[in-house]
Amino acid sequence: MTTPRTVATYIRTSIHSSEAVTQQIHLTNRFLRTQMGVTSSTIYCDDGYSGVSLERPSLQSLLSDVKAGRVDTIVVSAYDRLSRIHTHLLSLQMHFEQAGVALLTVTPLPHDYLENLHRAEPLAGLFDDQLPQGS
Repeated sequence: MTTPRTVATYIRTSIHSSEAVTQQIHLTNRFLRTQMGVTSSTIYCDDGYSGVSLERPSLQSLLSDVKAGRVDTIVVSAYDRLSRIHTHLLSLQMHFEQAGVALLTVTPLPHDYLENLHRAEPLAGLFDDQLPQGS
């Protein structure tokens, strides 16, 4: 497998928890090593931020770096680390896809998750104003 140009790891916890942050970093680092042969990544961490809002400092930094072409792969421990709102998650996935960025997760999705997520696709554009301009 070809090693990606720039890998980003996104970490989020809803309450400040160094243990939860450490656990997510451990999971994603193990995935990077064993599945991708990657030994380092840039970590974007929003510790103590709700997954309901997209207004998180490190998420916004990650989105800016995606827009600038500095990231080509994003790894999360689970999709809900990006957002707990399905339409937000779908908007983010579409944004990453349009930018040519792969989004990978350590934890597999439930079998019906993508089916339910695609039902929300017509609503995904409603949240585009929360993504960086020009994306």
